[in-house]
Amino acid sequence: MLEPTYPITTDRLYLRPFTDNDLDAVYAYQSLSEVVQYLYWNVRTKKESKTALEEKKERIKLDKEGAVLCLAVCLQNTDEVIGEVLLFWRSEEHKQGE
Repeated sequence: MLEPTYPITTDRLYLRPFTDNDLDAVYAYQSLSEVVQYLYWNVRTKKESKTALEEKKERIKLDKEGAVLCLAVCLQNTDEVIGEVLLFWRSEEHKQGE
């Protein structure tokens, strides 16, 4: 099982679980056509972004095959959410993730 200690930091960025306070930032990037053009969804409304955020808030550990870890990517000195990172546990048998 992977349940990281948060935040995960670098010199410029840190990763942390999403919170309710991140809705405006999530909506800001999910509502841009140039951001979502290669993703599996279309431009989202604020209501759709709120639904997506609720799912992201639950994805904080990889505890079984099929689990997803979703973390907010933030600028180190501002706490501004600038994106997200996802890890998928695809297969325990084959030790595969994505």
